[in-house]
Amino acid sequence: MRTASLFAVLATGVACALAAAPAQAQRDRVFVASYGSDTNPCTYGSPCKTFQNAINVVAVGGEVTAIDSAGFGPISISHAVTITSPDGIEAGIAAPASGASAITINAGPNDNVVLSGLTLDGANVANTTGIAFNSGASLHVHNCTIRNFAFYGIDFVPAASGQLFVSNTLITNFSNLNGTGINIAPSSGSVAAVLNHVDILKVQGTALNAGANAGVTLRDSTFSGNATGVNMTSGGTVVSYGNNAIAGNTTNVAGGTIPELGARGPTGPAGPQGATGAIGAAGTTGATGPQGPQGTTGPAGAQGPAGVSPIVSVIDIGGAAIAPSTFGSFTFSGPTASIVLTQTQQITVTATVGFASQTGAASYNGICQSSGAGTPVLVGVYVVSTIPANSYGAATSSSAFTLSPGTYQVGPCAQPGGGTLLPDNSSGWVMVTN
Repeated sequence: MRTASLFAVLATGVACALAAAPAQAQRDRVFVASYGSDTNPCTYGSPCKTFQNAINVVAVGGEVTAIDSAGFGPISISHAVTITSPDGIEAGIAAPASGASAITINAGPNDNVVLSGLTLDGANVANTTGIAFNSGASLHVHNCTIRNFAFYGIDFVPAASGQLFVSNTLITNFSNLNGTGINIAPSSGSVAAVLNHVDILKVQGTALNAGANAGVTLRDSTFSGNATGVNMTSGGTVVSYGNNAIAGNTTNVAGGTIPELGARGPTGPAGPQGATGAIGAAGTTGATGPQGPQGTTGPAGAQGPAGVSPIVSVIDIGGAAIAPSTFGSFTFSGPTASIVLTQTQQITVTATVGFASQTGAASYNGICQSSGAGTPVLVGVYVVSTIPANSYGAATSSSAFTLSPGTYQVGPCAQPGGGTLLPDNSSGWVMVTN
């Protein structure tokens, strides 16, 4: 669990980085707080007031962190960034004026946007949307609550191919009959989406809409109390990867069916051969005998294969954690997935690793990949976790990246940040997509 001591570690790291950086350099990590001011430099000691001002000054691919619980205003995002709040802190974003979105994303074609630990609320404002994604490489929404919006909770409508990952998120209380919890409808290209432990409840319109060229995988998710649970338009597909509950809606599924991933129907049985009729006796006038009975219908052909999913494989990497011991370099901190690629493919990893400490300790946690049995290399940004004495802490890391053909190990990694770490448990998954 990230606590106040986590912010002390973060503040120290930011202070050291600023001491060595040029005066005008953008920071990789900035902060907002209820007591901040947008005239401040957005450091931990002098935080900004709003998310928007912090996004304007953070480096591309950097992180914006909320220090305490407050409302931090609507956001417009144009580059890769992570916006997050620690456990126990509610970073709120209220709906702006009618017809607008709480978060609008117009990012570049290679930009990944991560939203974690946020609460979006559209109460008392008409015609609003929670998250409007218009462009970018991918959107990751983790541990968020999206409620009381009129139109869309997440409106994922890129003009080119993209990826959407939503996990541990609640979307609820949409009173508009045309409201949609998650709408996936690219105007061109295709979208691969994974919804893992996503609950969409009490939406007066549709919980999930899969538009043309949208491939959606559901896992451990519940859609209930909605007008329509899942709607698929022509060219949109939804598959189940197990343990989903789409029930208690006025219409549970419209526009198609939701098969288990890779399932195919059985081949139909062959019918029996029909009997040959007897030749009729020749009459005095040469009349033809009666015609024999018609044979039964022949066997049905085999059912064709199911459509190809953009997801190649999903690999579970749960197990025992591995405590790092070498400061200054990352080592794998839990089970890894061994991947052999024959072509360039997209890799997405989400992992939660727990450590304990008897004396108090800190760790730097992230996602790594190694070529063969080589040295692990950090992919993306790391997360700092602080563990009090005689206690336990866990940190969740996510990263999406591309690998060329070869053999790799991918999984969670860490390095010690002080004190002695003891291993606990590790959980997570690795997904390979075309």
